[in-house]
Amino acid sequence: MKFQNIFKLTITFAVLTAAGIGLAIAAQWLSEAVQQMALVGIGSALVAGSLAFYLNQMFNLERSAKGEN
Repeated sequence: MKFQNIFKLTITFAVLTAAGIGLAIAAQWLSEAVQQMALVGIGSALVAGSLAFYLNQMFNLERSAKGEN
């Protein structure tokens, strides 16, 4: 596995996770309850999607590293 690929994936995961958490936290300053629920849902989906992306890419890197040996 290349360290550069792992670093890129980890940075991408961290940024997307931070954005999702930021959306969920920012929802508290909205006045409408429906808007708050929507923003929290979008933020949660962003965190879950970034975790799925990260795990998928890490398994692909591991699989390709095993295939190269």
